[in-house]
Amino acid sequence: MATIGKYGKVIFSDDDIQFLKDNFKQMTNKQIAVALQLKPTIVRMKAYEMGLQRMNLESWPHDAVLFLKENYHKIGNQELCRIFDEKFPKNKKWTSKHIQKKMHYLNLKRNKLNLFLIKEKNRDNGSFGKRNLKNNPPVPKVYFYVNEKTRVEIRPGQSTEQLKQKYSEKTK
Repeated sequence: MATIGKYGKVIFSDDDIQFLKDNFKQMTNKQIAVALQLKPTIVRMKAYEMGLQRMNLESWPHDAVLFLKENYHKIGNQELCRIFDEKFPKNKKWTSKHIQKKMHYLNLKRNKLNLFLIKEKNRDNGSFGKRNLKNNPPVPKVYFYVNEKTRVEIRPGQSTEQLKQKYSEKTK
């Protein structure tokens, strides 16, 4: 039984510590607190102090990050989830939220043209509804500004990095 020491500090006995270690994964903090006749906050702080954790975070593999950087503009989030489940399996399945969050952290953004191409590819696959042949949306025009006066249209398959490289060589 835990005792209250000087200045209200709770002193855990060896039995209490062993009980906490043995039951931490099976019981909630509230249940352990009731069993030890303590407040849940005290149990939580002691478990944290002892290094006990219920949840282990899985970090992204380096290969998965590289794959995402290379393919985020060609493949949609749902399809990336399926690919990641096969190539980089983990305890919990990959979700589009994982992909979306990592893209945000890496500052990876799709432009309108990329989104359009992904959507069209998904329509062809049948995963984004049926294609309406009567109402085909036009391909959006996306521009890259070389300087203040010059802009170049980005065509499907081109990337801004390619255009930057191409026009930086011409200006030299």
